[in-house]
Amino acid sequence: TEPSIFQILTLSNWMKFVQRTATIVMIKEYKHNRMGAGMLKLFGDGNPNYALFSPTDYRLPRLKIPMRMCPPDFFHRSQDYAKRIFLGKITQMEGTKICTR
Repeated sequence: TEPSIFQILTLSNWMKFVQRTATIVMIKEYKHNRMGAGMLKLFGDGNPNYALFSPTDYRLPRLKIPMRMCPPDFFHRSQDYAKRIFLGKITQMEGTKICTR
């Protein structure tokens, strides 16, 4: 038979056998500001409508940035921006779709 929780709690090293669990009921304050520094690149397929933001922080996802929010000559002269650092901010997330501003 399996030991009961009361039997496990009597052991001196019971913390090794029990996994703590909890349920999140509310997020009062978001600590991550959803901003990150990274590189701005063209998509491999040459999409003229969007650029790819690749953050240096692995905790942020890559972002699809509308070309109207990029520098005016970015599509034709993206190599001039290859060594520049840009800031990206997630303003809205809907499921897996990420909207940026």
